[in-house]
Amino acid sequence: MNILVCIKQVPDMESKFKISSDGQWYEQSDLTFKINEYDEYAIEEAVRLKEKLGSAEVVALSIGPERTKEAIRKALAIGADKGVHIHDDESHKKDSFQIATIIASYAKDKNFDIIFLG
Repeated sequence: MNILVCIKQVPDMESKFKISSDGQWYEQSDLTFKINEYDEYAIEEAVRLKEKLGSAEVVALSIGPERTKEAIRKALAIGADKGVHIHDDESHKKDSFQIATIIASYAKDKNFDIIFLG
C-alpha cells in the first residue's frame, strides 16, 4: 500500500507578525515556521496504518520554499519513509485549485492507495 500525506509549513502563532512593505503578505524574516498541526496528525495516522498493515510506504509531500524541507524532515522523523519537496517560492500566492493541480501532477502514475490532504 502506498500512502501520500500532503503537509505544509505554517508560521508559529507565537511569532510576531508584521505586514510586508508591499502590503501583500507578511514579513517572513522574523517568523518561526513549523509543520501544520493537523498535517502532523495525518502523518502519525499514516504511520500507524503502515504498522498495522505490515507493508506500506508513507510519502510526505510539501510544496513551498527552501525552508519547507524542515517540515519534511519532521515528517521523516515521525516515521514517513520518503519525503518529496516541490520547490515553489510563490506557493503562498497560489489558490487551492493550483496547489491541488501540483499535487495531482505528482501523484499521477504513482499508484497511491490513500492520500491525506490537510
